[in-house]
Amino acid sequence: MAMDGLMLRAVTNELQGLCSGGRLQKSYQPRKEEIILHIYNKVNYRLLLNCNAQDYRAHITTHPGQNPLQAPLFCMLLRKHLDGGRIIAIEQPGLERCLHITFSSYDELGNITEKKLICELMGKHSNIILTYAATGKIIDAVKRVPYGMSRVRQILPGFTYVAPPSEKESILEPSILPMALLDADHLVQRFDGISPIAARELVIRYPDFSTLHTNLMQTIADNSFEPTVTTNKKGKRYCGAFHYKHLSEVKTTYSSMNECLDTFYYELINQREITSLRQSLHRVVKKEADRQSRTMKKQQLDFGKATKTQGSRRKADLIKANLYRIKPDQEQVEVIDYFDPELPTLTIRLIPHL
Repeated sequence: MAMDGLMLRAVTNELQGLCSGGRLQKSYQPRKEEIILHIYNKVNYRLLLNCNAQDYRAHITTHPGQNPLQAPLFCMLLRKHLDGGRIIAIEQPGLERCLHITFSSYDELGNITEKKLICELMGKHSNIILTYAATGKIIDAVKRVPYGMSRVRQILPGFTYVAPPSEKESILEPSILPMALLDADHLVQRFDGISPIAARELVIRYPDFSTLHTNLMQTIADNSFEPTVTTNKKGKRYCGAFHYKHLSEVKTTYSSMNECLDTFYYELINQREITSLRQSLHRVVKKEADRQSRTMKKQQLDFGKATKTQGSRRKADLIKANLYRIKPDQEQVEVIDYFDPELPTLTIRLIPHL
Protein backbone atom coordinates (compact mmCIF):
# COMPACT_ATOMS: atom_id res chain seq x y z
CA MET A 1 0.00 0.00 0.00
CA ALA A 2 1.76 3.15 -1.24
CA MET A 3 1.66 6.42 0.68
CA ASP A 4 0.22 9.06 -1.64
CA GLY A 5 0.30 12.84 -1.53
CA LEU A 6 -3.09 13.13 0.18
CA MET A 7 -1.96 10.97 3.09
CA LEU A 8 1.28 12.92 3.32
CA ARG A 9 -0.70 16.18 3.34
CA ALA A 10 -2.76 14.91 6.29
CA VAL A 11 0.44 13.87 8.09
CA THR A 12 2.09 17.24 7.32
CA ASN A 13 -0.86 19.18 8.72
CA GLU A 14 -0.70 17.14 11.92
CA LEU A 15 3.09 17.43 12.22
CA GLN A 16 2.88 21.22 11.89
CA GLY A 17 0.70 21.28 14.99
CA LEU A 18 2.65 18.67 16.95
CA CYS A 19 6.31 19.26 16.11
CA SER A 20 6.74 22.84 14.84
CA GLY A 21 8.93 24.67 17.33
CA GLY A 22 10.02 21.41 18.93
CA ARG A 23 13.62 20.50 19.68
CA LEU A 24 15.36 17.50 18.19
CA GLN A 25 16.80 15.59 21.12
CA LYS A 26 18.49 12.74 19.27
CA SER A 27 18.51 10.98 15.89
CA TYR A 28 18.46 7.22 15.46
CA GLN A 29 18.77 4.88 12.49
CA PRO A 30 17.39 1.44 13.46
CA ARG A 31 17.45 0.23 9.84
CA LYS A 32 19.51 1.14 6.80
CA GLU A 33 16.71 3.14 5.17
CA GLU A 34 14.87 4.35 8.26
CA ILE A 35 15.43 7.36 10.49
CA ILE A 36 13.69 8.09 13.80
CA LEU A 37 13.88 11.62 15.21
CA HIS A 38 13.18 12.07 18.93
CA ILE A 39 11.47 15.45 19.20
CA TYR A 40 10.42 17.26 22.35
CA ASN A 41 7.67 19.86 22.09
CA LYS A 42 6.01 19.80 25.54
CA VAL A 43 5.52 16.09 24.77
CA ASN A 44 8.00 13.57 23.37
CA TYR A 45 7.39 12.42 19.78
CA ARG A 46 9.18 9.91 17.58
CA LEU A 47 9.07 10.95 13.93
CA LEU A 48 9.74 8.03 11.60
CA LEU A 49 11.11 8.69 8.11
CA ASN A 50 11.43 5.61 5.89
CA CYS A 51 12.80 5.57 2.33
CA ASN A 52 12.51 1.83 1.72
CA ALA A 53 11.27 1.05 -1.81
CA GLN A 54 8.34 -0.95 -0.43
CA ASP A 55 7.43 0.66 2.90
CA TYR A 56 8.32 4.34 2.30
CA ARG A 57 6.44 6.62 4.68
CA ALA A 58 6.64 9.45 7.21
CA HIS A 59 4.65 9.63 10.45
CA ILE A 60 4.78 9.77 14.24
CA THR A 61 5.40 6.29 15.64
CA THR A 62 4.97 4.55 18.97
CA HIS A 63 6.85 1.46 17.78
CA PRO A 64 10.54 2.37 17.53
CA GLY A 65 12.83 -0.31 16.14
CA GLN A 66 15.84 -1.87 17.81
CA ASN A 67 18.80 0.44 17.37
CA PRO A 68 22.23 -0.99 16.44
CA LEU A 69 25.03 -0.86 18.99
CA GLN A 70 27.00 1.47 16.72
CA ALA A 71 25.19 4.24 14.88
CA PRO A 72 25.52 4.23 11.06
CA LEU A 73 27.46 7.04 9.36
CA PHE A 74 24.38 8.95 8.18
CA CYS A 75 22.90 8.81 11.68
CA MET A 76 26.10 10.25 13.17
CA LEU A 77 25.98 12.98 10.51
CA LEU A 78 22.42 13.89 11.54
CA ARG A 79 23.50 14.00 15.18
CA LYS A 80 26.33 16.33 14.28
CA HIS A 81 24.23 18.76 12.23
CA LEU A 82 20.70 18.52 13.69
CA ASP A 83 20.69 17.22 17.28
CA GLY A 84 19.75 20.00 19.65
CA GLY A 85 18.27 22.04 16.81
CA ARG A 86 14.78 23.45 16.69
CA ILE A 87 12.20 22.69 14.00
CA ILE A 88 11.14 25.94 12.36
CA ALA A 89 9.16 24.63 9.38
CA ILE A 90 7.45 21.45 8.17
CA GLU A 91 6.27 21.69 4.57
CA GLN A 92 4.98 19.64 1.66
CA PRO A 93 5.31 21.22 -1.81
CA GLY A 94 1.81 20.97 -3.26
CA LEU A 95 0.68 17.35 -3.07
CA GLU A 96 4.07 15.97 -4.02
CA ARG A 97 5.32 13.02 -1.99
CA CYS A 98 8.09 15.10 -0.41
CA LEU A 99 8.35 16.25 3.19
CA HIS A 100 10.66 19.17 3.99
CA ILE A 101 11.68 19.70 7.64
CA THR A 102 13.76 22.81 8.33
CA PHE A 103 15.96 22.92 11.45
CA SER A 104 17.71 25.83 13.09
CA SER A 105 20.89 24.65 14.84
CA TYR A 106 24.42 25.73 15.76
CA ASP A 107 27.39 24.86 13.56
CA GLU A 108 30.96 24.10 14.68
CA LEU A 109 31.71 27.81 15.14
CA GLY A 110 28.62 28.46 17.22
CA ASN A 111 26.74 30.26 14.45
CA ILE A 112 23.05 29.60 13.88
CA THR A 113 22.48 27.83 10.57
CA GLU A 114 19.38 26.42 8.93
CA LYS A 115 19.44 22.94 7.48
CA LYS A 116 16.70 21.07 5.68
CA LEU A 117 15.94 17.36 5.95
CA ILE A 118 14.10 16.27 2.81
CA CYS A 119 12.21 12.99 2.76
CA GLU A 120 11.26 11.91 -0.78
CA LEU A 121 8.64 9.15 -0.85
CA MET A 122 8.63 7.85 -4.42
CA GLY A 123 8.93 4.06 -4.50
CA LYS A 124 12.36 2.80 -5.45
CA HIS A 125 13.52 6.42 -5.83
CA SER A 126 12.69 7.26 -2.19
CA ASN A 127 15.46 9.00 -0.29
CA ILE A 128 16.28 11.05 2.81
CA ILE A 129 18.55 14.02 2.04
CA LEU A 130 20.20 16.56 4.34
CA THR A 131 20.91 19.98 2.79
CA TYR A 132 21.77 23.55 3.73
CA ALA A 133 18.50 25.48 3.65
CA ALA A 134 19.98 28.70 2.25
CA THR A 135 22.00 27.30 -0.66
CA GLY A 136 20.41 23.89 -1.23
CA LYS A 137 23.86 22.30 -1.06
CA ILE A 138 23.63 18.60 -0.23
CA ILE A 139 25.43 17.51 2.94
CA ASP A 140 24.66 13.81 2.47
CA ALA A 141 21.85 11.33 1.82
CA VAL A 142 20.78 7.86 2.88
CA LYS A 143 21.06 6.78 -0.77
CA ARG A 144 23.76 8.45 -2.81
CA VAL A 145 22.84 8.65 -6.51
CA PRO A 146 25.88 9.09 -8.80
CA TYR A 147 25.81 9.84 -12.52
CA GLY A 148 26.00 6.13 -13.34
CA MET A 149 22.67 5.56 -11.58
CA SER A 150 20.85 8.64 -12.86
CA ARG A 151 21.81 11.10 -15.57
CA VAL A 152 18.83 13.32 -14.71
CA ARG A 153 19.53 14.05 -11.04
CA GLN A 154 22.55 13.20 -8.90
CA ILE A 155 22.34 13.11 -5.12
CA LEU A 156 25.90 13.47 -3.81
CA PRO A 157 27.59 15.56 -1.08
CA GLY A 158 28.50 18.99 -2.42
CA PHE A 159 25.93 18.94 -5.24
CA THR A 160 23.01 21.38 -5.28
CA TYR A 161 19.71 19.75 -4.46
CA VAL A 162 17.23 19.66 -7.32
CA ALA A 163 13.62 18.65 -6.73
CA PRO A 164 12.39 15.49 -8.49
CA PRO A 165 11.24 16.33 -12.03
CA SER A 166 7.50 16.21 -12.62
CA GLU A 167 5.32 17.04 -15.58
CA LYS A 168 2.10 16.84 -13.57
CA GLU A 169 0.01 19.75 -12.30
CA SER A 170 -0.92 20.53 -8.72
CA ILE A 171 -4.60 20.11 -7.99
CA LEU A 172 -4.24 22.72 -5.22
CA GLU A 173 -3.99 25.58 -7.72
CA PRO A 174 -7.16 27.71 -7.35
CA SER A 175 -7.34 28.68 -11.03
CA ILE A 176 -6.83 25.21 -12.48
CA LEU A 177 -8.55 24.31 -15.73
CA PRO A 178 -11.44 21.88 -15.13
CA MET A 179 -11.69 18.45 -16.66
CA ALA A 180 -14.46 17.95 -19.20
CA LEU A 181 -14.80 14.28 -18.26
CA LEU A 182 -14.10 13.20 -14.68
CA ASP A 183 -12.07 10.03 -14.99
CA ALA A 184 -9.83 8.26 -12.45
CA ASP A 185 -7.03 7.53 -14.93
CA HIS A 186 -6.96 11.14 -16.11
CA LEU A 187 -6.78 12.37 -12.51
CA VAL A 188 -3.72 10.19 -11.82
CA GLN A 189 -2.01 11.17 -15.08
CA ARG A 190 -2.66 14.90 -14.73
CA PHE A 191 -2.21 15.68 -11.03
CA ASP A 192 0.50 15.11 -8.43
CA GLY A 193 -0.04 13.08 -5.28
CA ILE A 194 -3.25 11.25 -6.23
CA SER A 195 -2.96 7.47 -6.23
CA PRO A 196 -5.15 5.29 -8.49
CA ILE A 197 -7.19 3.99 -5.54
CA ALA A 198 -7.80 7.52 -4.21
CA ALA A 199 -8.72 8.73 -7.71
CA ARG A 200 -11.34 5.99 -8.09
CA GLU A 201 -12.88 6.96 -4.75
CA LEU A 202 -12.95 10.67 -5.63
CA VAL A 203 -14.62 9.99 -8.98
CA ILE A 204 -17.35 7.96 -7.27
CA ARG A 205 -17.90 10.54 -4.53
CA TYR A 206 -18.22 13.67 -6.68
CA PRO A 207 -20.28 14.18 -9.86
CA ASP A 208 -17.93 16.63 -11.60
CA PHE A 209 -14.42 18.06 -11.37
CA SER A 210 -15.53 21.42 -9.98
CA THR A 211 -17.23 19.79 -7.00
CA LEU A 212 -14.28 17.46 -6.48
CA HIS A 213 -11.78 20.34 -6.54
CA THR A 214 -13.82 22.52 -4.17
CA ASN A 215 -14.36 19.74 -1.62
CA LEU A 216 -10.74 18.57 -1.78
CA MET A 217 -9.44 22.12 -1.23
CA GLN A 218 -11.84 22.53 1.71
CA THR A 219 -10.77 19.20 3.23
CA ILE A 220 -7.10 20.19 3.05
CA ALA A 221 -7.74 23.68 4.41
CA ASP A 222 -9.81 22.37 7.35
CA ASN A 223 -7.63 19.27 7.81
CA SER A 224 -10.89 17.29 7.84
CA PHE A 225 -9.40 14.06 6.52
CA GLU A 226 -10.88 10.69 7.50
CA PRO A 227 -7.91 8.43 8.38
CA THR A 228 -9.24 4.97 7.65
CA VAL A 229 -8.09 1.43 7.00
CA THR A 230 -10.51 -0.25 4.59
CA THR A 231 -10.67 -4.05 4.31
CA ASN A 232 -11.95 -5.46 1.02
CA LYS A 233 -13.86 -8.71 0.51
CA LYS A 234 -10.62 -10.70 0.11
CA GLY A 235 -9.30 -9.44 3.43
CA LYS A 236 -6.70 -7.08 1.96
CA ARG A 237 -6.31 -3.84 3.90
CA TYR A 238 -5.87 -0.35 2.45
CA CYS A 239 -4.78 2.72 4.39
CA GLY A 240 -6.04 6.09 3.20
CA ALA A 241 -6.80 9.69 4.06
CA PHE A 242 -10.49 8.80 3.72
CA HIS A 243 -12.71 5.74 3.58
CA TYR A 244 -12.49 3.87 0.25
CA LYS A 245 -16.19 3.09 -0.01
CA HIS A 246 -15.84 1.59 -3.49
CA LEU A 247 -13.76 -1.25 -1.98
CA SER A 248 -15.83 -2.17 1.05
CA GLU A 249 -17.88 -0.85 3.95
CA VAL A 250 -15.63 -2.71 6.39
CA LYS A 251 -13.37 -0.09 7.91
CA THR A 252 -11.39 0.98 10.96
CA THR A 253 -11.23 4.71 11.60
CA TYR A 254 -8.52 6.58 13.53
CA SER A 255 -8.32 9.93 15.22
CA SER A 256 -5.21 10.97 13.27
CA MET A 257 -3.37 10.08 10.07
CA ASN A 258 -0.20 9.46 12.05
CA GLU A 259 -1.91 6.90 14.27
CA CYS A 260 -3.55 5.27 11.25
CA LEU A 261 -0.25 4.87 9.36
CA ASP A 262 1.66 3.76 12.45
CA THR A 263 -0.85 1.00 13.27
CA PHE A 264 -1.28 -0.07 9.65
CA TYR A 265 2.42 -0.44 8.88
CA TYR A 266 3.24 -1.97 12.27
CA GLU A 267 0.70 -4.74 11.69
CA LEU A 268 1.63 -5.08 8.01
CA ILE A 269 5.37 -5.44 8.66
CA ASN A 270 4.81 -7.80 11.60
CA GLN A 271 2.56 -10.00 9.46
CA ARG A 272 5.12 -9.94 6.65
CA GLU A 273 7.91 -10.94 9.04
CA ILE A 274 5.77 -13.77 10.47
CA THR A 275 5.02 -14.99 6.94
CA SER A 276 8.70 -14.77 6.04
CA LEU A 277 9.70 -16.72 9.16
CA ARG A 278 7.00 -19.31 8.44
CA GLN A 279 8.24 -19.76 4.88
CA SER A 280 11.85 -19.91 6.06
CA LEU A 281 10.97 -22.52 8.69
CA HIS A 282 8.99 -24.48 6.09
CA ARG A 283 12.01 -24.49 3.76
CA VAL A 284 14.32 -25.68 6.56
CA VAL A 285 11.91 -28.44 7.63
CA LYS A 286 11.28 -29.53 4.02
CA LYS A 287 15.00 -29.61 3.29
CA GLU A 288 15.67 -31.72 6.38
CA ALA A 289 12.69 -33.99 5.65
CA ASP A 290 13.93 -34.54 2.08
CA ARG A 291 17.43 -35.29 3.39
CA GLN A 292 16.10 -37.77 5.92
CA SER A 293 13.92 -39.38 3.24
CA ARG A 294 16.93 -39.85 0.96
CA THR A 295 18.95 -41.24 3.86
CA MET A 296 16.18 -43.68 4.72
CA LYS A 297 15.89 -44.90 1.13
CA LYS A 298 19.65 -45.40 0.98
CA GLN A 299 19.62 -47.27 4.28
CA GLN A 300 16.75 -49.46 3.12
CA LEU A 301 18.69 -50.26 -0.06
CA ASP A 302 21.82 -51.05 1.95
CA PHE A 303 19.78 -53.19 4.31
CA GLY A 304 18.34 -55.14 1.37
CA LYS A 305 21.81 -55.68 -0.03
CA ALA A 306 23.12 -56.68 3.39
CA THR A 307 20.27 -59.16 3.87
CA LYS A 308 20.94 -60.67 0.45
CA THR A 309 24.69 -60.83 1.17
CA GLN A 310 24.06 -62.53 4.51
CA GLY A 311 21.94 -65.21 2.80
CA SER A 312 24.66 -65.82 0.19
CA ARG A 313 27.32 -66.09 2.89
CA ARG A 314 25.16 -68.60 4.76
CA LYS A 315 24.82 -70.77 1.64
CA ALA A 316 28.56 -70.49 0.99
CA ASP A 317 29.33 -71.80 4.49
CA LEU A 318 26.91 -74.71 3.98
CA ILE A 319 28.51 -75.55 0.61
CA LYS A 320 31.99 -75.55 2.22
CA ALA A 321 30.70 -77.88 4.91
CA ASN A 322 29.34 -80.26 2.24
CA LEU A 323 32.08 -80.14 -0.41
CA TYR A 324 32.66 -83.88 -0.06
CA ARG A 325 29.10 -84.51 -1.24
CA ILE A 326 29.28 -82.37 -4.36
CA LYS A 327 30.21 -84.15 -7.58
CA PRO A 328 31.47 -82.51 -10.82
CA ASP A 329 28.78 -80.90 -13.06
CA GLN A 330 26.21 -81.20 -10.27
CA GLU A 331 23.46 -78.53 -10.60
CA GLN A 332 22.19 -78.56 -7.01
CA VAL A 333 22.84 -80.10 -3.66
CA GLU A 334 20.69 -80.83 -0.63
CA VAL A 335 22.29 -79.94 2.67
CA ILE A 336 21.26 -79.71 6.30
CA ASP A 337 20.92 -76.09 7.43
CA TYR A 338 22.99 -76.05 10.62
CA PHE A 339 22.17 -72.35 11.17
CA ASP A 340 18.52 -73.20 11.83
CA PRO A 341 17.80 -74.83 15.21
CA GLU A 342 15.29 -77.17 13.56
CA LEU A 343 17.95 -78.40 11.09
CA PRO A 344 15.78 -78.38 7.94
CA THR A 345 17.01 -79.63 4.58
CA LEU A 346 17.98 -76.84 2.21
CA THR A 347 18.41 -77.13 -1.55
CA ILE A 348 21.17 -74.93 -2.98
CA ARG A 349 21.51 -74.34 -6.72
CA LEU A 350 25.04 -74.71 -8.11
CA ILE A 351 26.82 -73.37 -11.18
CA PRO A 352 28.18 -76.55 -12.88
CA HIS A 353 31.03 -74.93 -14.86
CA LEU A 354 32.50 -73.51 -11.67
